[in-house]
Amino acid sequence: MRTLSAAAERDGVDVRTGHRVQRVITSGQRVVGVEATTADGATHRIGARKAVVFASGGFTHDDELRANFLGVPAYRGCAAATNEGDFVRIAGAVGAQLRNMNYAWMCPSPAGAIRSPGPGRHVLRVR
Repeated sequence: MRTLSAAAERDGVDVRTGHRVQRVITSGQRVVGVEATTADGATHRIGARKAVVFASGGFTHDDELRANFLGVPAYRGCAAATNEGDFVRIAGAVGAQLRNMNYAWMCPSPAGAIRSPGPGRHVLRVR
Protein backbone atom coordinates (compact mmCIF):
# COMPACT_ATOMS: atom_id res chain seq x y z
CA MET A 1 0.00 0.00 0.00
CA ARG A 2 2.86 2.36 0.74
CA THR A 3 4.22 2.02 -2.81
CA LEU A 4 0.77 2.39 -4.37
CA SER A 5 -0.01 5.43 -2.19
CA ALA A 6 3.32 7.07 -3.05
CA ALA A 7 2.77 6.51 -6.79
CA ALA A 8 -0.78 7.86 -6.56
CA GLU A 9 0.39 10.98 -4.75
CA ARG A 10 3.28 11.47 -7.19
CA ASP A 11 0.96 11.20 -10.21
CA GLY A 12 -1.86 13.32 -8.78
CA VAL A 13 -4.33 10.43 -8.52
CA ASP A 14 -7.57 11.22 -6.70
CA VAL A 15 -7.83 8.51 -4.02
CA ARG A 16 -11.27 8.28 -2.42
CA THR A 17 -12.09 6.31 0.69
CA GLY A 18 -15.49 6.03 2.30
CA HIS A 19 -17.12 5.25 -1.05
CA ARG A 20 -18.73 1.89 -1.84
CA VAL A 21 -18.66 1.26 -5.57
CA GLN A 22 -21.94 -0.09 -6.90
CA ARG A 23 -20.97 -0.50 -10.55
CA VAL A 24 -18.45 0.51 -13.17
CA ILE A 25 -19.37 2.92 -15.92
CA THR A 26 -18.33 1.73 -19.36
CA SER A 27 -18.05 3.16 -22.83
CA GLY A 28 -17.91 0.25 -25.23
CA GLN A 29 -15.25 -2.14 -23.90
CA ARG A 30 -13.57 0.55 -21.78
CA VAL A 31 -14.19 1.32 -18.09
CA VAL A 32 -14.50 5.10 -17.81
CA GLY A 33 -15.53 5.50 -14.17
CA VAL A 34 -17.59 4.21 -11.27
CA GLU A 35 -20.84 4.89 -9.51
CA ALA A 36 -20.43 4.84 -5.73
CA THR A 37 -22.39 5.62 -2.60
CA THR A 38 -21.18 7.22 0.61
CA ALA A 39 -22.26 6.58 4.20
CA ASP A 40 -24.86 9.35 3.97
CA GLY A 41 -26.53 7.51 1.04
CA ALA A 42 -25.43 9.98 -1.63
CA THR A 43 -24.60 8.53 -5.06
CA HIS A 44 -21.54 9.84 -6.91
CA ARG A 45 -20.44 9.24 -10.50
CA ILE A 46 -16.67 9.47 -10.67
CA GLY A 47 -14.90 9.52 -14.02
CA ALA A 48 -11.53 7.91 -14.69
CA ARG A 49 -8.88 9.35 -16.98
CA LYS A 50 -6.85 6.15 -17.44
CA ALA A 51 -7.97 3.40 -15.07
CA VAL A 52 -10.01 2.35 -12.05
CA VAL A 53 -8.12 0.48 -9.31
CA PHE A 54 -10.13 -1.57 -6.82
CA ALA A 55 -8.89 -2.33 -3.30
CA SER A 56 -12.02 -4.10 -2.16
CA GLY A 57 -11.12 -7.19 -0.16
CA GLY A 58 -12.60 -10.62 -0.65
CA PHE A 59 -15.90 -12.38 -0.08
CA THR A 60 -15.44 -13.77 3.43
CA HIS A 61 -18.76 -12.35 4.65
CA ASP A 62 -20.97 -13.39 1.73
CA ASP A 63 -22.60 -16.77 2.30
CA GLU A 64 -23.62 -17.24 -1.35
CA LEU A 65 -20.16 -16.51 -2.80
CA ARG A 66 -18.45 -18.77 -0.25
CA ALA A 67 -20.85 -21.59 -1.14
CA ASN A 68 -20.34 -21.03 -4.90
CA PHE A 69 -16.55 -20.77 -4.97
CA LEU A 70 -15.08 -22.67 -2.03
CA GLY A 71 -15.05 -26.44 -2.31
CA VAL A 72 -15.73 -26.99 1.40
CA PRO A 73 -18.26 -25.75 3.94
CA ALA A 74 -16.73 -22.56 5.36
CA TYR A 75 -17.96 -20.05 7.89
CA ARG A 76 -17.34 -16.32 8.00
CA GLY A 77 -13.74 -15.38 8.65
CA CYS A 78 -11.98 -12.75 10.66
CA ALA A 79 -11.57 -10.39 7.70
CA ALA A 80 -13.19 -6.96 7.66
CA ALA A 81 -16.98 -7.22 7.92
CA THR A 82 -17.23 -5.25 4.66
CA ASN A 83 -15.60 -8.08 2.68
CA GLU A 84 -18.85 -9.02 0.95
CA GLY A 85 -17.58 -9.75 -2.56
CA ASP A 86 -18.52 -6.41 -4.11
CA PHE A 87 -15.77 -6.63 -6.71
CA VAL A 88 -16.76 -10.18 -7.73
CA ARG A 89 -20.24 -9.00 -8.64
CA ILE A 90 -19.11 -5.72 -10.23
CA ALA A 91 -16.45 -7.43 -12.35
CA GLY A 92 -18.77 -10.27 -13.33
CA ALA A 93 -21.40 -7.80 -14.53
CA VAL A 94 -18.96 -6.43 -17.13
CA GLY A 95 -17.68 -9.84 -18.21
CA ALA A 96 -14.38 -10.00 -16.32
CA GLN A 97 -12.91 -13.50 -16.15
CA LEU A 98 -12.02 -14.22 -12.53
CA ARG A 99 -9.55 -17.00 -11.78
CA ASN A 100 -8.55 -19.08 -8.73
CA MET A 101 -11.75 -18.20 -6.88
CA ASN A 102 -11.71 -21.57 -5.10
CA TYR A 103 -8.68 -20.78 -2.92
CA ALA A 104 -8.73 -19.26 0.55
CA TRP A 105 -6.55 -19.12 3.64
CA MET A 106 -8.41 -21.45 5.98
CA CYS A 107 -7.58 -23.05 9.30
CA PRO A 108 -9.47 -24.88 12.04
CA SER A 109 -10.73 -22.76 14.92
CA PRO A 110 -12.71 -23.27 18.12
CA ALA A 111 -16.38 -23.96 17.40
CA GLY A 112 -17.36 -21.68 20.30
CA ALA A 113 -16.32 -18.65 18.27
CA ILE A 114 -18.77 -19.70 15.58
CA ARG A 115 -21.68 -20.36 17.94
CA SER A 116 -21.14 -17.06 19.77
CA PRO A 117 -20.10 -14.57 17.10
CA GLY A 118 -19.18 -11.09 18.18
CA PRO A 119 -16.79 -8.34 17.11
CA GLY A 120 -13.63 -9.97 15.84
CA ARG A 121 -14.94 -13.49 16.55
CA HIS A 122 -16.06 -14.56 13.08
CA VAL A 123 -13.89 -17.27 11.62
CA LEU A 124 -13.42 -18.92 8.26
CA ARG A 125 -13.36 -22.58 9.18
CA VAL A 126 -13.33 -25.84 7.31
CA ARG A 127 -15.66 -28.51 8.77
